[in-house]
Amino acid sequence: MLRNSLKTLVILLFIAFTSKGQTLPVDQNTGKITFINIVESAPLTEKDVFIIAQDFGKAKNWPVKSQDDAAYTIVFNAQIPVEYEAVKPGKKDKGIVKFTFSVFCKAGKYRYILTDFVHEGQNGAGSGGKLENTTADCGKDAMLAKSWVYIKNSTQVQVNALIEEFKKKVKEAQNDPAKKSDW
Repeated sequence: MLRNSLKTLVILLFIAFTSKGQTLPVDQNTGKITFINIVESAPLTEKDVFIIAQDFGKAKNWPVKSQDDAAYTIVFNAQIPVEYEAVKPGKKDKGIVKFTFSVFCKAGKYRYILTDFVHEGQNGAGSGGKLENTTADCGKDAMLAKSWVYIKNSTQVQVNALIEEFKKKVKEAQNDPAKKSDW
């Protein structure tokens, strides 16, 4: 009896941890997965960071969703690739996770916001839909539960890498001796 209860508890805990499978940050107000931060960028001007953001999105081949040159804001329709285990054993499915990558610039600081994450399957693979969903929209017949968890975890890793890459570009400009005024 105790042994069966223990097995049941372990199985329930496993399901609870793997079905959510995410440490993705969810905004309390919107309920959406949102990566947001304000980063110091002195001595750069808002125009300097804005140009870095434009170049960053262009290098990624992300289309511009909106841009305000006067306010130094830009929003990209960004995406990252994901490959995961298919329902058919031994096969892989491919898809993309689409999201918005926004940068708002002010003198000496900028704010980035990444949100609206949606998975779309490619080449006949099921589309999981919004990453906030506990289960994929396409259902268990089109996507394994562990693949949905993998997509979320892969998104977390790739988005963190993108953020660090962008911050590094800004930091490189900050450390440019030609931009220093304390000489």
